[in-house]
Amino acid sequence: MTLSTAQDLKGSNFPNVTTLIFDEFIIEEGQKKYYLHNEVFVFLNLIETIARMRDVRVFLLGNPANVYTNPYFLYFNLSLPFNNDIKLFKDNLILLQYMKNEEYREAKKKTRFGKLVSNTSFEDYAINNKILNDNKNFIEHKSGSAKFSFAFIYEENTFRCMVRLEIGQNICIK
Repeated sequence: MTLSTAQDLKGSNFPNVTTLIFDEFIIEEGQKKYYLHNEVFVFLNLIETIARMRDVRVFLLGNPANVYTNPYFLYFNLSLPFNNDIKLFKDNLILLQYMKNEEYREAKKKTRFGKLVSNTSFEDYAINNKILNDNKNFIEHKSGSAKFSFAFIYEENTFRCMVRLEIGQNICIK
């Protein structure tokens, strides 16, 4: 089902459902898809509709595209594990795994398609599991010369923006 039709399930019972899988929860740039307004709330409402008072496992699966700017990472303040492949959040209720399967990568590189995309940005994304569209160019530690400039709220997240006087550039942090 699509998340946009989740409201249609209200009032239904799902006593035998023990696991939910949301595949491709990260939307890649250039797709004719978009995140719903208040998407995470809609998704959590769907989980509540299905689970009620039961423990239901939920898996969100996605490719490493837009991980720093997707609404799920922002809502739960998630970040990728850099020194390990697993990181826990929210008192161990959220487990984030960033897959690094070397055996799969090597096998994929030997395929015709793997050879076709060898040494390209698509190989980095599809085979090496590198983040496709995100960068942290807009995230920096506050320098001594930075002065508060303005703040804005987007999807319940507050971003504080400062101007770096030496270069006249605004930097925003969550």
